[in-house]
Amino acid sequence: MNFSIITKYPLWFILFCVALGGIYALVLYRKNKKLKEFSISLIRLLAALRFVVVSVLAFLLLSPFIKQLNRIVEQPILVLALDNSQSIVLGNDSTELKQRYSSEVEHLTSALGEDFELNVYTFGESLNESDSLNFNQQQTDLSAVLNGVESRFTNRNVGALILASDGIYNKGSNPKYTSFAANYPIYSIALGDTSVQRDAQLAKVVANKIAYLGNQFPIAIQINAQQLNGKSTALSIYNQGKKIYSAPIKYTSNDFFEEHKAVLDAKVTGLQKYTVEISVVDSEQNTINNSTSIYVDVLDGREKIQLLANAPHPDIAAIKRAIEQNENYEVEVALFDQFDGKAADANLIIYHNLPAKATDVAKIQQLKSNASLFIVGQQTNIPSLNDLSTGLSIKSIGRDFNEVTPILNSTFPLFTISEETAENLIAFPPVAAPFGKLSTSVSTYPLLKQKIGGVTTESSQWFFLQEGNTKTGFILGEGVWRWSLADYQKNQTKVHFEELMSKTVQYLSVKADKSLFRVSTENDFLENEKVVFDAQVYNESYELINDGEVSILLINSEDKEYQFTFSKTNTAFYLNAGKLPADEYRYVASTNSAGKELKETGVLTVLPIEVESLNLQADYQLLFDLSQQYGGAVFTLNQTDELIQQIKTREDIKAVSYSQTKLTDLINNKWIFFLLLALLSTEWFIRKRSGSY
Repeated sequence: MNFSIITKYPLWFILFCVALGGIYALVLYRKNKKLKEFSISLIRLLAALRFVVVSVLAFLLLSPFIKQLNRIVEQPILVLALDNSQSIVLGNDSTELKQRYSSEVEHLTSALGEDFELNVYTFGESLNESDSLNFNQQQTDLSAVLNGVESRFTNRNVGALILASDGIYNKGSNPKYTSFAANYPIYSIALGDTSVQRDAQLAKVVANKIAYLGNQFPIAIQINAQQLNGKSTALSIYNQGKKIYSAPIKYTSNDFFEEHKAVLDAKVTGLQKYTVEISVVDSEQNTINNSTSIYVDVLDGREKIQLLANAPHPDIAAIKRAIEQNENYEVEVALFDQFDGKAADANLIIYHNLPAKATDVAKIQQLKSNASLFIVGQQTNIPSLNDLSTGLSIKSIGRDFNEVTPILNSTFPLFTISEETAENLIAFPPVAAPFGKLSTSVSTYPLLKQKIGGVTTESSQWFFLQEGNTKTGFILGEGVWRWSLADYQKNQTKVHFEELMSKTVQYLSVKADKSLFRVSTENDFLENEKVVFDAQVYNESYELINDGEVSILLINSEDKEYQFTFSKTNTAFYLNAGKLPADEYRYVASTNSAGKELKETGVLTVLPIEVESLNLQADYQLLFDLSQQYGGAVFTLNQTDELIQQIKTREDIKAVSYSQTKLTDLINNKWIFFLLLALLSTEWFIRKRSGSY
């Protein structure tokens, strides 16, 4: 280590510091009559002390730094990534494999830990900082392992990555095609069994999440079978403990595949569990994958949405597609001039560019509907719109329309918009909205506000009015089809635009719920997903309040209870219950409001992830390709000594040395302060001792 002192000023500025110190000392001590009793040598000493103090202080004003140059030697890093997924122990000889696996890992760590900086991780769904193997990971993402190692050890002296795995991945991309900027080898320790096992499996079961009472719905079942040629089995489907479907299946080859289609009757409303099974064949080695369950929400009829337009417009198709992504909705489109006026069964009527003329007002007022949504564009007759007595009045100011972009209102209380959608709103293109002063005579709930140019205004763009049980929505601006297109161009999906439309339609079309306590959640979650709830509490005036507390009790099929308390948001309540074990749960939520106990009940299901049991045949070829791609090699558990020897003898896995420069403010060194204090104290002591001030 060596060091030097530098400043941001030229070094010859030090001469000014010295000159300043000298001048100060000269003025202070030369021909000072109060010091006439002092000897020349004593005066010179005092002057020297003051000279040093003033010169050092002046030098500190130049902001000097201490530059330290350190030479650092970094030992090579070895990363040991251990497969902790269920597939490792679901095959043959799992007990022996677990013992061998653990013992060889201990052997590796002890042999390599002496000469290298060894970092041990386990992986399944992600890369985890742990060396504990419990084989409880329900998915395997090998690409996440590579990306995780790269992010953790950027610009570090990594010597090698040792990947212990069976080569099976069922999440993420193929690791061979992962963008992995490694300049070090990947060594693989091949686990598992590559032999083809006798096994039949339900590879995939597909059905619509929603069905309608009294209707039939299809279910597609994909069956794979290996080494079972000539064997027969039975396919069965169960609902509420009763067999509702059966069919014989015969395996006609050792590499068998069949997609079987069944049609089931939706007889009972609510969330229905359907269990699909294929009977076990003699000598079948893996039976876990012979059964799986799906959940279908049986509804009592689809909700009808009537979309009326003044004229053809690209908005119509975009809105219709967005709404019909939810199978619970059926959209009918008609031009207003051709509409017969029959919409009694519609849950919601959407008016696009209507009313367009004064005569439209009477016809719209005659339509009986639970709710309305008005999309106000350049063809809309604003005075006629004001005449509808919706609670909204628009007073035009100057030009008729303005180009506006949406900004999410963070305090919107009626429903939630995801953070991802809120972020994507910023990139949505502008739409043509009427320019004028908005006034409302009923309760108003703005979802989106108008941004004109770079200025966010308080004017609403997408908002809702409610008076009693009557709900009305407004979208000020035509051209929302551009939002759908922009969403797809940026994200290759339209889910953010669809979320805006579907939640708007859902809120408006649902009949007014007069309950004072409401709890909402999804019907089903995967066991690696967090279970979340939203809750709202209303007073007698149906105003949102969050004064009290909301608790919920979850009860699984074995009557085990989970108790939680909601967190408060701006005007409502929120609960993240975390990940729950796969099961069916009943819940009872409760709160107290105005001295009354309010309760809400429901059911949800946490679905198991069973992909690890679908394929137990180890993929050594993937491990070989990956190791060869990055200059490594593949070894088995019996060859760990060879792996250790190869790593220790590689010349490119070695310590590296580099220089590190460190800059420290000189003034931050405490010894400077104590030095100056000592010099000034010495000067003061000498003067006092000699009889001066």
